[in-house]
Amino acid sequence: AAAEGKMVLEIASPDGTRGALGIFSLSDSGEVRCNVAPRGVRADLTYTVTFDNAGASAVCTGLELLRDGIPVRIAGALQSELILYQAQ
Repeated sequence: AAAEGKMVLEIASPDGTRGALGIFSLSDSGEVRCNVAPRGVRADLTYTVTFDNAGASAVCTGLELLRDGIPVRIAGALQSELILYQAQ
């Protein structure tokens, strides 16, 4: 889906235990700030969420991810963020 200067792609396992989000800023956009709610998670599981660019990670419940999403900041045009999530 492309909106507000970004495109988001998600791939997830059928059982909802792991997945990846790619968030891409488009060529005509500046800084992008958004919350991305992964659709492939399960509310009853707890996940380790890893921001691949920064190497940082956090632990979130599936309910939190579905309700609040993951805050993402991309500094400028034609940049991206890769977010991985894995059930504990």
